[in-house]
Amino acid sequence: MVGVYTNVKKIVAIGDLHGDILQLITILLHSKLIKRKKESQCIGIQDYNSENWIWTGGKTYLVQMGDIFDGGGRKMVDSFEENEVEIYKFLLHLKYLARKDGGNVILIIGNHEIMNFNNNYSYVQEGTSEKCLIETKNGFSYKKLSNKKCNMNDRNKLFAIPNGPLAKSMAKFMRGIVKINNNIFCHGGVSEVISKKYNVKEVNNVLEAYLKGQRKYEDTLFQDIYGSNGIIWFREFSKGDNCGALKRTLTNLDAKRMIVGHTPQKNGITNYCKQYNKSIWAIDVGLSRAFDTKVNCQYLVIENDVPSIRECNLLSECK
Repeated sequence: MVGVYTNVKKIVAIGDLHGDILQLITILLHSKLIKRKKESQCIGIQDYNSENWIWTGGKTYLVQMGDIFDGGGRKMVDSFEENEVEIYKFLLHLKYLARKDGGNVILIIGNHEIMNFNNNYSYVQEGTSEKCLIETKNGFSYKKLSNKKCNMNDRNKLFAIPNGPLAKSMAKFMRGIVKINNNIFCHGGVSEVISKKYNVKEVNNVLEAYLKGQRKYEDTLFQDIYGSNGIIWFREFSKGDNCGALKRTLTNLDAKRMIVGHTPQKNGITNYCKQYNKSIWAIDVGLSRAFDTKVNCQYLVIENDVPSIRECNLLSECK
């Protein structure tokens, strides 16, 4: 079934990144999933290219919880330069490398991806509006050029459905829900209502149809799953509310726990609803430097069905 995996011994889950590739690389190194081809004392622009890294995670499954995009709009002045497309391409190349070793990289769609597909650019950094979309036979990039200043028309092309490079790519590789062993992964959370009506495959098929232009954003089915009460916006469980409904939801999905992003946790990764032994792990800790979160570098590891929180220190960028 699309989005369902079994017999996975180790999972590493990373929360919302919002354009901060330095946090991504920090966690990947700390969790020993990647290794540089050439050693260096700091992280430079060349390190944002996944071709300069080796996958060392073996059969580990890496899950990124969505909201790769939108590193702006939270502060008067943006404190770093976002690398949204670089993150996406980095993770896709790691997926290619990981699958060679029996591992995998799973990408979950977030509300900010869907917002951009609908031309809602409220959280795009000011500098990003000048980036240019460059498409070639071998791929695409989205960056500033020294001899040309672009505008939001390039972002419109980047997120165009169905022929933009992200729509074509994400239709293949992004998922709304993923089930790995007894764990459900989704961006916001799966409500009890949705768990009664749809299975994992149906949820993912609707997303694929949308990105291929076969289903409109306004369609009732798409709104039911991905709209304001859907899986990319739902926050009820990630605040520790209504644990009884969470227990019933997980029973409907034949799962033991749910892992979500979307709702920032001020005190770091939090496990709610433990009293039912049917729990939810909220792992959005505001990783991106777009936020002022105190606990920055955390991620979740589930090994042999035992979850644990790992902490690390943000690496330095080359100056």
